Amino acid sequence: MEAQQERSRAGSKLFSKDVDWSKYIVDMPPTKFVGYETMKADKVKLLKDFDVNGQRILIFDQTPMYAESGGQMGDSGVVVLDSGEKLMIKEVKKYEGVFLHFVEMDEKN
Repeated sequence: MEAQQERSRAGSKLFSKDVDWSKYIVDMPPTKFVGYETMKADKVKLLKDFDVNGQRILIFDQTPMYAESGGQMGDSGVVVLDSGEKLMIKEVKKYEGVFLHFVEMDEKN
């Protein structure tokens, strides 16, 4: 249990409460969560790809990835964009119905 709590604390550093997230989701529809039906979603539309304080964040129209909530860790996984770019999603947070997918940053990004 302690290890899980430590992972949760470490992961939650990507989502900063000091950021005004509302300005990044203006006119964004709520993300449709399809994770109860499937663990893999096809025909997903990328609505926004942006950077906040050096952190890349993606917003899709739908996602099978559970967002961190109530102390429960969110999902992580891999997404392949239409460009062929393969990205590791490190954290998913939900803000006002919109799922924010935090991408792992490395030397290539």
